[in-house]
Amino acid sequence: MGALRLFFISENQLSNTLEALNERLLRTCDPEPLGPWTLDHRLLRSTPSSIGFQGPWRYQHLLRLGHDPNKTFVHIADPSNTEDPAKNATIAIPSDQQSAFANLLTSKYAALWTPKQTVQVQNGHAYAVGEFIIRLGELRLVGAQQRHLGVIVSIQESVTPVTGEIEENEEPAGLHAGSDSDQLNREGLRQTEDDIQDLWRLFGISNAKEFSNERPGKSRGGPFEDIKLWCDLLRLRG
Repeated sequence: MGALRLFFISENQLSNTLEALNERLLRTCDPEPLGPWTLDHRLLRSTPSSIGFQGPWRYQHLLRLGHDPNKTFVHIADPSNTEDPAKNATIAIPSDQQSAFANLLTSKYAALWTPKQTVQVQNGHAYAVGEFIIRLGELRLVGAQQRHLGVIVSIQESVTPVTGEIEENEEPAGLHAGSDSDQLNREGLRQTEDDIQDLWRLFGISNAKEFSNERPGKSRGGPFEDIKLWCDLLRLRG
């Protein structure tokens, strides 16, 4: 997976409205519009296991991303799993089964999971800027009030999948490249992170919450690690 960095700008930063951020992006980058962008997220928390229970709580996320509309990602986060948090369970189900799955959790499994909040991205847009895709939109609570929570900005490296087949007796590129290839890879990852930071600076915001899929050692995980990143932001936003 390519580099991904997420930013959350809270509602109390009134000067950084979605309209203002769109205007800055269009003025400084001349991006290619990719159309509307949406996000839906439902958060549930584990019910107390005993009277006076103080945690740690487990969280279940149901996440649908507008740029991957055929899937709903189900992510269970267990903060007590400190040895390897990346191993917290994540699966993908067809998006048309999301409502049925959510109803199952709140009816048959109501003794285990308590609904906390449902949020959506509204008025969202996606743009291509060079080798990156920028997505931004307003995050709002779903319900009677539709309260505005802030603005989400996502900057993601656009990665073209490798589809070519390896011919007989041909070795995959880099199979025996050794430390020189590793060094070049680390330098490429570092350059990508620098490019993302340069794009973010164009928005002129210094106090947003920030989440990155970069690991120690300049490596990155797979697509489910990106889902964990989204869930971390949506649980901790504000």
